[in-house]
Amino acid sequence: MFKKTTNTLLTLLLISIALTNCKKKNNPSGANIIRYKVNGQQIEISGKYNSLSKTGVGFSDNPSPYNSYIIDGSSNSTAFLLGISKTFTLNTSITTKDNVFNFSHKGDKGRAYTRDNTGEIIVTNNNANYISGIFKATIYFDAFNQTPGDSLKITDGYFDIAKQ
Repeated sequence: MFKKTTNTLLTLLLISIALTNCKKKNNPSGANIIRYKVNGQQIEISGKYNSLSKTGVGFSDNPSPYNSYIIDGSSNSTAFLLGISKTFTLNTSITTKDNVFNFSHKGDKGRAYTRDNTGEIIVTNNNANYISGIFKATIYFDAFNQTPGDSLKITDGYFDIAKQ
């Protein structure tokens, strides 16, 4: 009886440890996913961009004179845009003061937030097949909006985008 109880407890312990380690991990592979929180609410946009439904994630390489990458995504309720200058260094924090990236988010109320003043991005992988990284920001209403000064807190941002 003791051995059976011990085996059962050990099995339950191993299962609970395995389940605890099943969090979403950021394993870059070109999975076409953008994930972030807006004022604590999780947003996730995934899948290759579909021009008919206008949903999914896309990547474009802007050559001269812009010399930047554009990562964008849209779902039925959210639009996302991240522009990154190609002058970045892998695994190095880039801030908006470096004038290297810009970010915008359009939420379900149709308000456009742009021109971040306090953002940070770290590009963790960049090769011929995909680009990935993490980001956070505080972004403000566009100047044309009726409520200037209103802002959104963007946290836990992650992108993993195929280049083809």
